[in-house]
Amino acid sequence: DRDGLVVLSIAINIDVVQATINDTIPEIVKTLIDPVDKQRIQVCLTDYNDALVTLIAAFTASSEKNYKEVIGLVTEAANKIVDCDGAYRKSPPIREPPISGRMTK
Repeated sequence: DRDGLVVLSIAINIDVVQATINDTIPEIVKTLIDPVDKQRIQVCLTDYNDALVTLIAAFTASSEKNYKEVIGLVTEAANKIVDCDGAYRKSPPIREPPISGRMTK
């Protein structure tokens, strides 16, 4: 049913964000030399942690069938991920965010 699909979709996104926090970002940190890149990946870690908290709240709201709140929370979480990308694209040196390429693999 639709209710179950909403909960499942959010749960899958929680798993992806947790894997990024626990596995992907630490793997990237090991390869960084440039202090700017090290600072940017810390911004991303904060953004992903914020997104995780927000997705967990969305999961709770979806379990309660509060879909208006779910939409707002999922949008907020997505914006946090975009903020991470922005850390690499808004100021010099402009670079491709290392997480973006790994998330699509």
